[in-house]
Amino acid sequence: MPTLPVFKLPGTKIGVGTFKQEFLQTLSRANVTIWAAYGNTSNDVKVYESLEIPKNRTFIAKMGPGANYRGTVQVGKTYIKTHPEYLNKLEPAKIPCPRASFDWP
Repeated sequence: MPTLPVFKLPGTKIGVGTFKQEFLQTLSRANVTIWAAYGNTSNDVKVYESLEIPKNRTFIAKMGPGANYRGTVQVGKTYIKTHPEYLNKLEPAKIPCPRASFDWP
């Protein structure tokens, strides 16, 4: 298993956007396909674009007036009711990620 980047605490030169991009690029180099992504900033949109995550599977929470969602799916408080329906209509991931992999120590 490749070594993943470690997030550094505030006061370092590494920002959240850089951390997110490096982390996801590390997963990509390990042949992990990122099937969908969630975020809430324009930087998230740019990071997911750089990884070529399809726009219809890039979910961005409301960022504020004049925000550029760049063709991604906007999600909000009421979206949670229809979101599972939307996801069920998409092509499933070829290799689903096991739920246990989200249980970080």
